[in-house]
Amino acid sequence: MNQYQLKCVYIACPLWSLDIVKYISKYIPRDRIFVSGDLKYAKQAKRTYFVDHYLLSLVEQEIAYRAAIFVRANVSNWSDFVEVERRLEKKKTYNIRDLPGMPSDIADREII
Repeated sequence: MNQYQLKCVYIACPLWSLDIVKYISKYIPRDRIFVSGDLKYAKQAKRTYFVDHYLLSLVEQEIAYRAAIFVRANVSNWSDFVEVERRLEKKKTYNIRDLPGMPSDIADREII
């Protein structure tokens, strides 16, 4: 995080699949890692945006698109869409499998 001057990390994954958060929190303090349940307006907007998983996915895609760095899932249409948009603006995107020490059982899931 320091190398890229990042203040926080957002992980777009289903709340029932938080293995990636557990793994990354070994290296980044948990209070600097965010998931959909941590979104500032999640409680206020829960009935509107966050009950509809499609709308939540669109919000998360926008977060990923605007991020300084995007770590994409190895196999994921969702990640493909984000990467294409980011590539057009020459934004940095990495594959989760390329992260040093990332366990393959986590890297091979469609979670980001």
